[in-house]
Amino acid sequence: MPRSFAAAFAGMCHALVAERNMKIHYTAANVVLVWALCVRPPLAVTTTLVVVSCLVMAAELVNTAVERVVDLASEGKHSAIAKAAKDTAAGAALMVSAGAIAVGGFAMAETWPWHWRGLSEVHMGSAVLALVGLVMLWIWGLCVRYWRGCQDGKQEVK
Repeated sequence: MPRSFAAAFAGMCHALVAERNMKIHYTAANVVLVWALCVRPPLAVTTTLVVVSCLVMAAELVNTAVERVVDLASEGKHSAIAKAAKDTAAGAALMVSAGAIAVGGFAMAETWPWHWRGLSEVHMGSAVLALVGLVMLWIWGLCVRYWRGCQDGKQEVK
């Protein structure tokens, strides 16, 4: 079981390092969670934002996997079928991202006008969820630095 988690995490690290869109999604998720931590919308809104952020990054991971498999199967040769498969996977990631933007926009509009609630006890559950999400994203980011070192041969994977 630990090897399965390590392999999954290695795939997540690879995508964050190699894929420009994953970096964009990772940054957007951090921005959304910092906003949620500061504004503290109701728990249901923050939960929705966390779930949607995870779905976007999961769709990008699937898109990356499809692209790699198609590249491997087509052996670098141009193929209309390979292009269609890659375009379709990218379209799925785009569709989820567009939905996430809509959800984020609705969340921000619902909580307007925003009030700084950084040190208040209003919607404490929302603040805890946002903080846990941020910590998990930051741990992922730190692990990417370690993973890069392992890929470069500077560190040994244990």
